Amino acid sequence: MATSLLEQESCPIPGMEFIYLTETKIKYINTNFKKVKAKIYDHMCDVKLQVGTTTYKAHRDVLSEASDYFAAMFSHNMKEKKQDTIELLEITPMGISVILDYFYHGHVTIDSDIIEDVLEAARFFHVEWLLEACSEYIVRHLVLENYQEVLTLADRFCLVDLKGDIFKFFAKNISILSEKPDFYKNLSVELLSQFLRENIYIDVDEEFIMYMILDWVRTERQTRKEYLIPLLRLVRFPLFALDSLDNLPKEVLSSLEIRDAVEEAKDYHYIISAQSLKTEERFQARGSKPVLTVMSFSEEQNAILYKEPEKSAVVIEQLSDTGLQLDFEFASSAKVGNFLYALGGYGVDVFSSERVFRFDPRHREWTEMASMNFKRVSFASCSSGDKIYVFGGINHHLNNDGQEIDVILDSVEVYHPYDNAWIVLPDLIHGSYYQSAAYVDDDLYLTGGISEDPRDPVPMTACYKFSLGSLTWEPIPEMQYPRHSHSMTLINKKLYVIGGFTSSGYGTFVDSFTNEVFDIETMQWSAIATTPVALGHIFYDVCYFNDIVYVLGEAEGSCCLHSYDVKNNKFLAGDHVGANIRKICLLNVAYPID
Repeated sequence: MATSLLEQESCPIPGMEFIYLTETKIKYINTNFKKVKAKIYDHMCDVKLQVGTTTYKAHRDVLSEASDYFAAMFSHNMKEKKQDTIELLEITPMGISVILDYFYHGHVTIDSDIIEDVLEAARFFHVEWLLEACSEYIVRHLVLENYQEVLTLADRFCLVDLKGDIFKFFAKNISILSEKPDFYKNLSVELLSQFLRENIYIDVDEEFIMYMILDWVRTERQTRKEYLIPLLRLVRFPLFALDSLDNLPKEVLSSLEIRDAVEEAKDYHYIISAQSLKTEERFQARGSKPVLTVMSFSEEQNAILYKEPEKSAVVIEQLSDTGLQLDFEFASSAKVGNFLYALGGYGVDVFSSERVFRFDPRHREWTEMASMNFKRVSFASCSSGDKIYVFGGINHHLNNDGQEIDVILDSVEVYHPYDNAWIVLPDLIHGSYYQSAAYVDDDLYLTGGISEDPRDPVPMTACYKFSLGSLTWEPIPEMQYPRHSHSMTLINKKLYVIGGFTSSGYGTFVDSFTNEVFDIETMQWSAIATTPVALGHIFYDVCYFNDIVYVLGEAEGSCCLHSYDVKNNKFLAGDHVGANIRKICLLNVAYPID
């Protein structure tokens, strides 16, 4: 018998393998099963199980080892402990026969005719592995036949993860399933619509989803045509290629509502710079979720490490040329929507740059945007959510005599993504660099750094606020500790300042392990937990998610992803992520997970 690709794939459940006996009958094998010396039905059997009118012989020690139900029965003071025959009222002969095979041999054969019997026995005897095998079979073979019955089984036998497993199976195998002869005929509208509503990674393009809907409707047009528009509403048209949007089937465009959605998608492609302002789900790849994104873009490597917050697993993705033409280590960064911007820093000529590039986490590539008005490096930047602000910095360039010089900048400018334009704002009170900035309720806050004013300490404790309403700067209470190249994060109307460098007192800089927080309402600074020395130097770029600030710390040439627990005011050491890594951000990213 020829096998399909579905039959050839490995079982996704650890410790489980399967063999197709027929198209719908599968033998599941527990690869971690401890071999049983006793033989089923041999002369050493010491207990009988009565199920209906049928009696089964077994061994108490085998039953106790395989099932918590029997372990409790034979070890506690229960009446069945001393009985030679135990009557089982809530399972079928088929169910007990299959489960005894598993108890003695570590495998079970399941088909659609007995799945309910096996589920009933597995739940009754508390055999989790067998429940997983049943769930795997249901996902693989019963979903298309009767989705509603599957949901009933899931509810009856408390298969809490079954629905998620169904959608994962569909997402992983949708292109193979769609080629099966009766796929569209058996696929219910409930399953199809719920699958499309799930935000789950699918390894096909969005055009495939649209044509799958059309094929499903065409299979039984008279009874299904009423579902066409509701299903098309679930298609993410902005993810289509522009030429696909220009050549859609007429039946897709029969509705004004869908035509408007298509026009919106075209505008998304036409106005490239404004894409970062589109944050709704339909503009993001299916399966996108918030992940800590640790980036390294250099001549040596282009790599991204993804880590879901509060989970230990990481995914590393190696990329080819991504289009970035800046020294990523020295560029400032800011996020608008779900796009990261690399700003200025050093260009390929090793002088200050005014160029700006935007990273698209869907396509994993950089696109050049409008350049800043001034070339700058070592400057502060921040995002308001829909705009980017940059402050001061240094213009490292050649003067008219061909000599390299540094000019400390006092200029400030703002980037408008929709117009793809930079607008100059009023200058800083004093030029400065290595500062940190944050946007809070139509105000900009600037802290620390190194000033061009020789009267200021190096580095500074000075802090300033800029009102976007009145376009004026004013000084505010200074930090408790002088610092530069530090991070500053807005959390619940407070600015958390972590890391950076401070003065050694001998004309050099050392790591700053002191940290502090500014309460915007009371206008007061307070000390918070110091950074453990073992975490090393904490870099400028950090990200915040669910009361945790994630930071990159470098010690002895190794970079690790650490965290600061805001509620408990405590730093936690994290895992190694690589060398020469400086940037981290929180992006919604889609990628396959086994």
